[in-house]
Amino acid sequence: GRTGSETELLIEGRSRRGATWQGRDPYNACVNVPLPGDGDFTGRLARVEITEARHHSLFARPAGDA
Repeated sequence: GRTGSETELLIEGRSRRGATWQGRDPYNACVNVPLPGDGDFTGRLARVEITEARHHSLFARPAGDA
């Protein structure tokens, strides 16, 4: 599976619950990721590591985090 792999996301905006950001990977999969700080990441690229795969979406953390 994709869990544990790194990918790049194009951030589309905050997730519906607002706790994480939502983006699309190169395979057009929807990925949720918490990003540090309170800036606006919309339209930015983020390097992430996939941590969990669920039925309709993937969850990730910023790549390089221990």
